[in-house]
Amino acid sequence: MTSEVGLADLLLAWEATGRDPAKLPALARLLGLAPREEPAATESALKLSAGAFTATVHGSTWISAKFTDGKPPGAGPARGEPIDIAVEPAGRETVATPAWRTTETVKAPRPEVPNQPEPLFVPTHERALVATAVKTLRPDGGVNVLALVDSVCRRAFPRVLPRLVVPSMHGGLQLIIDRSSWLQPFRGDIVSLARRFRDVAGAAIEELHVREAPPLMARPGDDEERAWKVPARGTAIVIVTDLGRTARRQGRVAPAEEWRKLLKRPEVAAFDPIVIVPGRPTHYAGLTEGLPRVLVLGWDRTTRLLEIIRFRKAGRRR
Repeated sequence: MTSEVGLADLLLAWEATGRDPAKLPALARLLGLAPREEPAATESALKLSAGAFTATVHGSTWISAKFTDGKPPGAGPARGEPIDIAVEPAGRETVATPAWRTTETVKAPRPEVPNQPEPLFVPTHERALVATAVKTLRPDGGVNVLALVDSVCRRAFPRVLPRLVVPSMHGGLQLIIDRSSWLQPFRGDIVSLARRFRDVAGAAIEELHVREAPPLMARPGDDEERAWKVPARGTAIVIVTDLGRTARRQGRVAPAEEWRKLLKRPEVAAFDPIVIVPGRPTHYAGLTEGLPRVLVLGWDRTTRLLEIIRFRKAGRRR
């Protein structure tokens, strides 16, 4: 809105309200002539020849009004008396810019985040790999209709309905984690992986920590160590360790031998443990030789679900 149009609307509104000078500021705000943060580049002075008042306007912004003929406030011209309007340019008032005011964009400093190593499993595949490792083949599916019909035809009526064998988590999980000093470089990855197993298995998980070397292990937060015990039938066993490979490369053979003895015990008890090792499984071939019921699963980005699925199916046929 220009100065001339805004002032004309202001005068018409002022005329309609009885030419009361006290109402001018309110009328100016209603008409959008209230002061803004920054005044316009030009100013105009409005003078009423009837001697009622003088109004100073910055652009289209109402600033002030005063009487010019010595009349007291509220004693404006009589209603109906003609008013001549003259708009004259006025000098521009220079306002000093505060020292604190700036147009530059200030960016908050970002905290330095240390470089985090990439996760050993592909992040988008990790949960699926963990869930598949926790599952064992169990008769937890729907009714096995073929087996039921065969039993009825032979007049061997089953006391319990036969079920389809499907991958299931109902057997629970025994998670054995190597917490020895040899796996110190993988400590953060192990903590993250253990949390993922707890999220997937829920309350059906038994977590055990090996502090130096098997067979002694303890539950988290428990100082008492004890030998490994065979879990209930159908429980999935997952072990996170390097099988003593790091210690063996440094000339210490004992940890590797102890891990090998521990892996033989689940085999004898007809379990099929999965051992998650850092790196490629081919690096551990000499440590798992003669252990056909053990799957050495590489803890790197080349690992695939198909490896675990095939291993579980092979264990079912044994």
